[in-house]
Amino acid sequence: MLPLAILVPPSLAAGVAGTWWAGRLAATRALGAAEPPRGTFAGSAAGVAGAACFWSAMGATVFPAFDAMSSTPAKIESFRDFTRSAGPPTVARCGGVLACFFVAGASKTATDVLMASPKAP
Repeated sequence: MLPLAILVPPSLAAGVAGTWWAGRLAATRALGAAEPPRGTFAGSAAGVAGAACFWSAMGATVFPAFDAMSSTPAKIESFRDFTRSAGPPTVARCGGVLACFFVAGASKTATDVLMASPKAP
């Protein structure tokens, strides 16, 4: 159990940073910007709002399906019993965190690009 306690948090942190960066690059390419613009407060607020809304949507749709897949044994005596018990909901929530950071990176960058684009007279 100790190796997982040591390896999972840094792996999840690296995954979060990677998916945020991927969302940022996806929004930059989709909007045709040469490079991501400087950050703005509106972009940061859009990123937080995008992640929060996406997490709420996943909580209403995806997570209940994975919670139903969980089978709790009478006794948890081994790591196999633990993963069988907590595996699907835990995997769903870790995936949800990564997806939220992708949405946050994309929505922040999209807002920054739209805020930085020149206004027509």
